Amino acid sequence: MADKNDWIDYCVKNKDVLAKEYLESFEKGLSTIKFWSSWQGIDGYTQTGYYLGYEFIEYLMRGYSLSLEEIAKIGTDHIRRLVIEFLKAIRST
Repeated sequence: MADKNDWIDYCVKNKDVLAKEYLESFEKGLSTIKFWSSWQGIDGYTQTGYYLGYEFIEYLMRGYSLSLEEIAKIGTDHIRRLVIEFLKAIRST
């Protein structure tokens, strides 16, 4: 998915920075494409949003004891609140 061999290491080490930057973009109504595209990125790392997405699903499964099926059924407004909660929690770690 990502084009650098140390992509996962970068994402793990910079999870708080990624969360902070994503949340700031989201709250300001700015595009978050730099987290998802293969042609834009953060610090030269592309598709970091996929890492945040993986961490978010893990957060819901561990923190809320939800199954993938239950997560898939969460409504848009509720999932938006949970994403913001998640990003705020990890940006301050």
